[in-house]
Amino acid sequence: DTIVSTETSMVVNQKNIISQTILSKADYNVDKVEINDNQAKAILVVSSPDILLLLEECADKATTTEDIFVLLEESLNGEYSEKEYKVEVNLEQNEEKWEVITNTELMNALYGGLIEEGQRIITEVLNNLAGGGNESE
Repeated sequence: DTIVSTETSMVVNQKNIISQTILSKADYNVDKVEINDNQAKAILVVSSPDILLLLEECADKATTTEDIFVLLEESLNGEYSEKEYKVEVNLEQNEEKWEVITNTELMNALYGGLIEEGQRIITEVLNNLAGGGNESE
């Protein structure tokens, strides 16, 4: 029981380190801003590591889940492919400064497509559990 807890703790810690590393590699530029009183919209161009490509490459080389984490962290500390996203965000004026109202599209861009892929996988699993059909088509 203690071994499982220790292993689980190590995996969670490794995931947190990788998550922070991915986020630290993201970069953005403000493309356009439209202001209307105390609210605004901005178009951001976000560049971040292409996590899906990196995960594929690491999974091809790894023999264990832990190997994937190690290889991914090594990849993020070296040269890697980037992906670019154009994201619209809402801004809200709070006293004298503008604050970004975070949305899923922005978080997905900052994390290199990981959130979108997670949603796709969950949708696929749920559709399979529900009989394989997609009712929205």
